[in-house]
Amino acid sequence: MEDESLEQWPRRREERQARKAGRLRAGTLAQGPPRGAHVAPDAPRLISRWDGHT
Repeated sequence: MEDESLEQWPRRREERQARKAGRLRAGTLAQGPPRGAHVAPDAPRLISRWDGHT
């Protein structure tokens, strides 16, 4: 892998952040550690959308 110049890094980082914007994630609202839907199918879930900042 080639070394990346400091001039290229911010542009590539911005592109990566833009791709992540709008991505949805599911989280568990039940007590204990996060678990997949196949482990705790009746646990309540929260859907969050990443807007690029929060």
